[in-house]
Amino acid sequence: MPALTSLPTFVDGQLVHQPPLNLIPYNIDQLAQLTTGYPAAAARSTKPVAKVILSGSQGIPSGVGGTNQIVTWGTEIADTDGMWSSSFPDHMTINTPGWYRIRAQASWGSAGATERVVQILINGVADPLNVVATTSANLGYGGGSFRHQVVALEHLAAGASIYCGVFQSSGATLNLLTNGAWGTYLTAAWAAPY
Repeated sequence: MPALTSLPTFVDGQLVHQPPLNLIPYNIDQLAQLTTGYPAAAARSTKPVAKVILSGSQGIPSGVGGTNQIVTWGTEIADTDGMWSSSFPDHMTINTPGWYRIRAQASWGSAGATERVVQILINGVADPLNVVATTSANLGYGGGSFRHQVVALEHLAAGASIYCGVFQSSGATLNLLTNGAWGTYLTAAWAAPY
């Protein structure tokens, strides 16, 4: 995308020439693309952003390192660009290309000592092939619930898909929890043009 051209200044009573006036629509269009990802004629009222959460607890079986379970989302909290569909509840699909800030949070139910992992995967669910960010915790204690987040900044084309994968090794099925703001969620927010 070309750099913005400086807007001319006008003085009251001075004749304005055609070239500076012709730059105004060009600059407006460039500004719209920088702030929303679209040219002015197609600009949305907001940048693309989506947040999905679990509708109810999701049981995650105990696994072997290097394997993950893909989270299936049930409730859309926000979606300004049609990124999530209940017909395909396990991922978001990018409609507006650009740089995206992605955050996933896993809120785990109580369990004994265990490793717990949350990952962001792009364009597929293979671990490690599609993993772009991961965080893990080796909990040497049992007891209460535990939550952790992973974040990524990714350059995504239209049609790219975003998944959240999780893993745990407690030896038994462990639930991901809803719990409102403390619960399990996935967000994607457009940050800059492609």
